[in-house]
Amino acid sequence: MPTRLRVFYSVLTVTLFFIPAVALFSEIRRSEIWRTPAAERLPLLLFYAAACGFGAALLVVIATGRLAYRGEQKE
Repeated sequence: MPTRLRVFYSVLTVTLFFIPAVALFSEIRRSEIWRTPAAERLPLLLFYAAACGFGAALLVVIATGRLAYRGEQKE
């Protein structure tokens, strides 16, 4: 993958990573989260955490160039 595309996709992934990261941070920072039942907010927090993990993993894969097409290799 050319460097220009790798940088573009890395910046795009970081930008999209901040959407669930900010939502997760704001949910955890709320003072009323500790007074509400844990089961009520847990699925939302797990979804945000999973989205953050997926975004971070995708960023690592793109930034290291592991998505490059290498073609079929003949033995």
